[in-house]
Amino acid sequence: MISYFFSLPKLKREHYLILFFFLSICSCSRSERLTGTDREILTKFFEELLLEHGGAYTLLGSKPATVEDLIDMSPENQKKIRQYLASHPEIPAIEIDRHLEEGWEILQRKKVSISEKFVFTQVNYKNYNLLVFLNVDLAISALMKHDSEIKRISDSDFDPIALIEDLRTGKHDVWRQIFDDFVCQGILLGYGLKNGILFQDLYKERVSGSLKEEYLPSENNDPRLKAESDLNGVPFRIPIFVMFDKKESENLVANYKKERERIREFYSGKDFLDTTLSQLKSGCRH
Repeated sequence: MISYFFSLPKLKREHYLILFFFLSICSCSRSERLTGTDREILTKFFEELLLEHGGAYTLLGSKPATVEDLIDMSPENQKKIRQYLASHPEIPAIEIDRHLEEGWEILQRKKVSISEKFVFTQVNYKNYNLLVFLNVDLAISALMKHDSEIKRISDSDFDPIALIEDLRTGKHDVWRQIFDDFVCQGILLGYGLKNGILFQDLYKERVSGSLKEEYLPSENNDPRLKAESDLNGVPFRIPIFVMFDKKESENLVANYKKERERIREFYSGKDFLDTTLSQLKSGCRH
């Protein structure tokens, strides 16, 4: 499936340095039910989700959550997107082959459960949907450590366990507020508290193009360039975020690079899809 990649170093929307059309995320636990085309699509799906979009660090590392947009894949909407791009030649779009939406559709259709140690759910956010992959233990720890930030945006009594159960069961009002707050995004998406605070402070300047200093991403994510690391023949990136706070960002990047090597070792010599599904089912830490 064709998608478009947008590298927008000075127009970062919410918690992303980059914008993707046609993205998704999913869950599954048993590969015995998957054959033929389904297995092929789901392998590519998890390669994109885990290796290119940071989900591996939620599955096996220290990143509490990974969130991706779910885009309307109807022919009508794709036509609108192409028309928009044609009328805005200043937007640098690169066509890339993606399978995230297809994979999400397959896993919904299969109705396969995963370990209670994870949450995979869809959240309606503004005029589109988010797919949220959350590591329960890591998220509870992050929410408790930074409870003042959650209380700042929520009128309800703060209970991290109850909040995560709300996410699991479709009660998403507070979560929409969390996803609308750059500081909370920094905490839960593993980009750092200070980076989140600075992003919130500098957001208007970034959008207007008046930001005097240019801040770099945690890793180059241009699909036209050779990635720093790969796994299963696919670029294996650390989580992509804008490095506003130098010290915090350096520590995060160093930690994610160490985790990347451990994750590579975990997958070494194993079938990528079966290993991923098994891990989602068991939820064991490595």
